[in-house]
Parts: sequence; structure tokens; C-alpha cells
Amino acid sequence: MIYTLYNIFRILIYPLVRYIAPVVSKKVKARVNFEHQNFLRQAAVEHAHYAFEISSEGEYEQVFPVIESLLLQDKAVEIVYSSDSVDSKIKALAAKYPHQIRAQILPIVGYRPWSRMHNSARWLTADNLFLCRYDFFPELIYFGSRKTQNFVLLSATMKNFENKNFFAKVYFRYCLKKFTKIVAVSQLEKERLVSLAGIDPTKIEVYDFRIVQIEKRLNSYQQTLDEKWPLWRDFQAQLRKNQKPSAIFGSFWNHDFSLIKDVYQNNNLCIVPHKLGEKELTELRNLFVKNQIAYREIKADDQKIDENFEGVYLINIKGILCELYKLFDQAYVGGGFGISIHSVLEPYIAGCNVLVGPKNHRSSEYDLIREYDKNMIESFSDRDQLVKALNNKIEISNSHEDFVYHYRGHLDALLMWLEVGDKLA
Repeated sequence: MIYTLYNIFRILIYPLVRYIAPVVSKKVKARVNFEHQNFLRQAAVEHAHYAFEISSEGEYEQVFPVIESLLLQDKAVEIVYSSDSVDSKIKALAAKYPHQIRAQILPIVGYRPWSRMHNSARWLTADNLFLCRYDFFPELIYFGSRKTQNFVLLSATMKNFENKNFFAKVYFRYCLKKFTKIVAVSQLEKERLVSLAGIDPTKIEVYDFRIVQIEKRLNSYQQTLDEKWPLWRDFQAQLRKNQKPSAIFGSFWNHDFSLIKDVYQNNNLCIVPHKLGEKELTELRNLFVKNQIAYREIKADDQKIDENFEGVYLINIKGILCELYKLFDQAYVGGGFGISIHSVLEPYIAGCNVLVGPKNHRSSEYDLIREYDKNMIESFSDRDQLVKALNNKIEISNSHEDFVYHYRGHLDALLMWLEVGDKLA
């Protein structure tokens, strides 16, 4: 019934969404052009065994261990994805496995209920469908609940459920009850799925696939840094030479600049901005000058590291933050004094003591680490207390190694429970 009503509604608004909205909105027009890529593809695979829906790079990292396990078993996999941020990774995966991957961009603006190319429910062929987080598009819920034998939700969470309106809560519960199996991101989220959505606990397992992905990336951090920043070893030697505690501000926002003023004199401090656009970098450079704080902006093509420099290092290199965490003892992850903190699993698994601001309610990663190792991550609502913690000497712990070992050791059993195989490469 819901799917039918949804389709009637989409038919009625189709002329407005497809033809008028692109004229008045550049964003909608860009989306139309993005979705048109579907017509330029000719998949070598007509029928797949398993299907996945992905909406972001983060979700891609969450589901990739499952996808990889299937591909290594020569299974055919189809992927529906909705974000251009993950487009290049999907294309690269399809190029690597040309006879096992069929991919489609999820039609949103161009959705037509009657069209195979404009409705994923008509395009999908698999008997097993995996969704991630809470991308509950009606056509995918319909296909998963009516056309598959195994309908699975990965990385499930009830974050912000209480803030949803009445109708959103009803729809959310309706969708959750359609899945045959659910993998929650933490024990806390499993309990919330049971209590708030009435899900049978026997249908829920607890796991976070991103942990094994981060571990794999960190295991090759030296090779990655060698490729993207050849001077990193000189930089590491410089940090050790200064004999101060080392701290990194990852996913840094300029509104947190006051922290730098109070921390840099007691630490070998490195900051990696969340946004590396010229506008944000210019604003950050001006803040250093205004506050008379010495800094060095490091770029990938630099020829040397200044051995006599003492101040703040500003890293202007994309794609190495996860690896950089391996070089530091302590990490402040930005976003907590804004909308929400960014990834805290990366610094934790890298062995850092992790500090964040108060806005962590949207982060299941924060909850997961707190469940397992609350001494290695701490949230502060008071900036002065945060500064004090950043300036204090910390005890280095290897507890993250047991954390990773636990998840790696349970991966095979979980894959078998999901009926997708018995090993991961």
C-alpha cells in the first residue's frame, strides 16, 4: 500500500520534479545529468546473486568487506548508489571485476515507477538485498520485502529517532520490521532497535564493518604516506626531535582556533582542516597571522621539512588523515562544537587518545568506543577543560589492539550468519 501511494504521488509530481525544478535549480540539473549516466552503461552481468544500496563514501566503507567477500567467491554483485561522492569508487570496482559487477545510479529526480531504467525496483535482479544505515527509499523497501529471500540492514542505528516526527517514526518502524536480518553498529543500538522499534533480538547481530576497513588501511599507512607525502618520515623525525607530546587536530574547523592558541606551546601540534578549499585555508592562514602564531603549511610537493621550525604544522594534503593519526599520541576530532563530530574510529584504531566536543549524539562510533574502552575517548562541553586535557601528559595504551582483534576474529562468523560466505581476504 505504501509503495503504491508513493508511486501515485511521484507520478503526479513528475513533471514538476523532472522538467521545472532543473530549470530553477543548478543542483537539481546536476543531479539529472548525473543520473543520465545510467544510459551510458552496458553491464556484462544480466543477473546478480546479491545487491547493495550505498549512499555515501562512509557507507561504501561499511559494506565493502561484505562485497569483497562475495567478489572473491566469484559471485555477481549489483550496486545501486545515490551519491556522486562514491561514483569513482564504484567505477573502479566495476573495472576491477568487469564480469561480476552491475551498477546503477539511484534515480531520484528522474524516478518513474513504470520504467526499468528509472526505478531500481524494476532494475534489480538479486535474491539478496543489503541496505545500509537508514536509506529507506520506498522502491528498495518494496523490492527487498517482496522480491528477495534475504533482506538485510547493515550498520543499523536508532540515532536521532526520538527527534523524528510522528509519521517519520511510523515509517521508520515499518521499514525496520521488513528486514530478515539486521546488523547493529553497537550493543546500545541493538537494545534501542528492540525497545524502540520492537525488533526481535534474534534477528540482530552487533558489528561495525568499518573497523576492519580502517585496520587494513592503517596496516599500510607507510606505503600510503610514501606515495602521497614523501617527506613524512622527515616530519616524524622532527616531531620526535622536539621531545614534546604530539597532538593532531583532525577534521579541524576554523571556529576551533582558540584551542590552538592554548595548546600549541605545550605540544607538537599538527592540524588537518576538514575543508581544504582556498576560502577556508585563507581564513585559517589569516587567523595564524592575526594571533601571531608561527605555522608551516605543508603540501605534497614540498622539497624539505624545516628542521629549526617550532610552531603549528598545517597539513594541506588530501586523503592522508587516517594514516597521519599513526604518528600522534593524542587526537582532537573536530565538529563537536559545530553540528557533529567526525570519525573517531580512525584515530582510536591508530592508537590515539581521542578527545571531542559535546556534539557526539549522532556518532555511533563514539558510543561503540565508549562501550569497549571509555578511558581512550572523552567528550568535553567546556573548552577550558578540553584545553587542560590536551595539555596534560597522557598514558599510552594498546587497548585498541584487543578491540580490533575482537572484531577481526568475529568477521567470518558474521559473514556466515549473513549467508554471504565464510572468509574475507
